[in-house]
Amino acid sequence: MAVAIEDTEGNTQIYDTAVKVVEQGEQYVVHGPDNTIQAIIPKDEVKKLVTDN
Repeated sequence: MAVAIEDTEGNTQIYDTAVKVVEQGEQYVVHGPDNTIQAIIPKDEVKKLVTDN
């Protein structure tokens, strides 16, 4: 599953090897293979979150 996250400044990060995205409190946590953490992004900085799932 790939995940694309656009922040409030218009920048987009793509996580090609993401396995899941979990909401934890006021942030999104992007998990990769073997339960690694690829990113932790505060929800208030996310304009758009898209997965190919």
